[in-house]
Amino acid sequence: MASLVDIVVSLAASVGLILALLQSSAKLDEEDDPKFRAGRERLGLWLTSQPKKSFSQRVSEANEFFFRWFDGFFRGKGTLLEQGLWLGLVFSPVMLLLIRLLLLVTGEPMPQTSGMLLLAITLAFLLSMAVVGARALSVLFGVLFGVLFGVLFGVLAGVLGVVLGVVLGVVLSEGLAYMLGFTVGGILGSVAPQLLRFHLPVHPLRSLALSLATVIFLGIIMWNARVSFYHLLLQDGPIVLSYVAFNMFADGISLLETRWILRRSLNLGLLSLLGLVLLDLVASAAIFLVLPLILGELPSFWESIFFKGSRPWLGILFWSTFSTSVLFYLFVGTVLLFILPGHWLARLFYRTIGRIITIESRPFTAIAYGMILLVVAVVAVGWIGAFVYHLAVG
Repeated sequence: MASLVDIVVSLAASVGLILALLQSSAKLDEEDDPKFRAGRERLGLWLTSQPKKSFSQRVSEANEFFFRWFDGFFRGKGTLLEQGLWLGLVFSPVMLLLIRLLLLVTGEPMPQTSGMLLLAITLAFLLSMAVVGARALSVLFGVLFGVLFGVLFGVLAGVLGVVLGVVLGVVLSEGLAYMLGFTVGGILGSVAPQLLRFHLPVHPLRSLALSLATVIFLGIIMWNARVSFYHLLLQDGPIVLSYVAFNMFADGISLLETRWILRRSLNLGLLSLLGLVLLDLVASAAIFLVLPLILGELPSFWESIFFKGSRPWLGILFWSTFSTSVLFYLFVGTVLLFILPGHWLARLFYRTIGRIITIESRPFTAIAYGMILLVVAVVAVGWIGAFVYHLAVG
């Protein structure tokens, strides 16, 4: 049962999110960049016009507007630092899989899960930053590059094995540490420079910021899950934060996947768009489940998704993976309520927003208000439905 303090904190977090959304929207409406201003004016005219187009065409246009906004906000510059951060995110589950395989092959006891996660993340980002440094200096390539990284990470893994073994309870024998190092050096050390040639069109820091903000917000409003995580943090110490850090891999890749879906859905029909939306949901869930699959903890993770079991806080990490998808659904749903021709709900919605803001000149703020009203309506319907259900059940 939630306490009064929990309810007040959740309400405060919700109000803070609403204010942040309105402030961000106001800044977009005041942006002076000529290209952005032209797009904003086009959006304002589109929201206030009622051309004779089919519902499918209007949905497709709403999808295109969201994609342009999404790309403008999350687009990266393709710098080596950005590529290195993406490399570290992608290598994190690869490192975790290598550690798990080596432990199974050597018969070593499985260390604490949070310790393995921290070791995998540390090795992944050390490797990626070293690769970026090598590319920047244009010095180490080919076989020499792989051999040098084999030695480097053999020593590095040995040091980390000792340090983390003492401080964090991650026990890796010296032989296993060197085996891990040469595996990393021989395989990833040769592959990583080639991966830097691929440009990922999303800024990793903005992706990480969205992931962290979503986790914090869900942690505030999900009382039981938050308390469970707090108790574990007191018991095991800061090492449990490695779960949150590792989750940023899932959120980052999910953001890339959502962008790919949005791009592929441009100019498609309604049924094709709905199919891709469903694919987005399935793919986002599958990306998150990579972690429990590698750890062999899928059954317990599945229980946590619904905020049950011994680790309900893992549900927060799972649902944060859908943050971009939820923004897309809210945006399209809100825009459709502006443009549905002749529908009484659309007319009511349009008049309500029109009394608050001038839609044509401030379209982003109008959409923000619309998203807020839509969420409030959905939550209210959910509460009423739950109340009626409890009355019926008895």
